[in-house]
Order: sequence, then C-alpha cells, then structure tokens
Amino acid sequence: MTASTSTLLASYLPREGAQQIWNGTPQFLAGVFAPGGKAVAEGDGVRLTGRWPFASGSRHASWFAVGAIAGGKHVVCVVPSDQVTIVDNWDTIGLAGTGSHDAVIEGVLVPAARTGSVFEATRWTEGALHRVPIFGLLALGIAAVGLGIARSALAHAGARLTPKAGAEPPPGAALGSFARLSGRLTAARAHADAAARAAYEAALADQVDPACRAELRIAACLVAEECAAIGRAAFHLAGGSSIRGGSPLGRALRDLETVLSHRMVADRVLPAAGRALLGLGATPDL
Repeated sequence: MTASTSTLLASYLPREGAQQIWNGTPQFLAGVFAPGGKAVAEGDGVRLTGRWPFASGSRHASWFAVGAIAGGKHVVCVVPSDQVTIVDNWDTIGLAGTGSHDAVIEGVLVPAARTGSVFEATRWTEGALHRVPIFGLLALGIAAVGLGIARSALAHAGARLTPKAGAEPPPGAALGSFARLSGRLTAARAHADAAARAAYEAALADQVDPACRAELRIAACLVAEECAAIGRAAFHLAGGSSIRGGSPLGRALRDLETVLSHRMVADRVLPAAGRALLGLGATPDL
C-alpha cells in the first residue's frame, strides 16, 4: 500500500525526474507527505534538511518521497535511500512490521527534476488514475489494510468457534454474533469498493468534484472505524485465549487500533467532507 500510493506522486514531478526514478526496474518508495523538513533553493534544485516520522517501508525503500516547505509552500522531494539515515525507533503496540521509523536527511541537494508539488504542479499525465484525488486513494489504501486485518481476525475467531469432532457446538448467541460480524465486514468492504468505483468512473469522465472527494474520504474513515470495531468484537468473541501472548487476535486488535490512529482516516476529516457534500467549500486536503 505504501509503495503504490507513493508512486502516485510520479505525475506531480517533472516528467524527466519521474522517468529517472521509474526507469523500467522495480522501485519501492517510502513516503511521508507531512512537511518535516525545509528545502532552500540552491542552483538548479533545493538543499533539503529535516526529520520525518512514520516513514513506512523505510527498511525496503530505494527512494524516499518526503514533504518539505520551500519558499513558504509545500513541496515533495524524492531522495535516494543511500542519502537518508533511518532512526530505529518504530517501537509500537501495532503494525510493527511496517518499519515506520524516522527518516533523517541532512543537507542533501535535490535536483529540480525530483521536486514537485501536489498543490501547485500541473500533472504531465492525464490517465484516469491520476485524476482520482491522491489523498482519497491514500486514505482508501489505509482502510483496505484494515479490511484485510479485520478479515483475518474474524477468520481466527471463527476457527475458535468451530467445534472439534464430537464436541458440542457453540451457543447460538456466539454463532449469531459471528454471523453479524461477517455481514458487517462484507458491508464495509462493499462501501470501500463502491466509493473507489464511483471515483474512478468520475475520473474517466473527468468529473471529479468536491462531493466525489468527500465520498472517498468518508468511506475510508467509516470503513477504518468499522474494521477496528469488528476486530474488537472478534477478540472478545474468541474468549480468554485472545489475551495470551502471541494470539493472532491480540495482534489484530493492536494493529487495527494503530491503523485507526492514522491521520488519513481520522475523524477530523469528516467536517471538511460534510462541507464539500453540502456545497459549502472543499479544503485542498480532501
């Protein structure tokens, strides 16, 4: 998810820079959009210095796409991994495998070809995917991770409820709860899928409006919330075994709560989405 959404930045870079990075060989980008650094104009480029937390995929990345402030405006700079120092501090209750350590860049000269702006640049490609709001795609990607974790949690809970040969079946209440959770997961996936399809159809017609942007963000937020709720319910449905160290349901619970902490699926985006739906003005970060 991190690599695919970071790749969407390609069309906001100068075409020359994008072709330097995506040169026909597989590339993995770690990205932090938040402006954790300062970029000072120097020659045909900028001198970049800063520190970026939550650099997911940092241990596997060949490039880092990071946000910075240059001349009072937000820019994205793409830097090769050998010019980035990783601070090993990703010690969290969940999503331990994402390797979202801090990334530090000290005085690296980034050529203009590898510097762009999501807010100011004119995209050099008009492919439909690149018309879909980039923040909506990122948010929906995070929600999709939640869907996968919730599905796994429910599968583990179902395995706990399945009686062994000759054993009594679980109580009807437990079976009913499992059925309800399964339906809620299917509904959450359908919501995400419908929002994605609607956005892509709007992009094909070149009719992506503020309401379309809002629907993507609403879907991502609500799906992430529902996945966390399903994970909690599955944890308790499986009984006391869930609390033991190494329990996959315990891990799913921690991972889903960590997913829910991501700013792309946080509640604070919903007021902006509501304004957009009502025609009261949309903010750029939708």
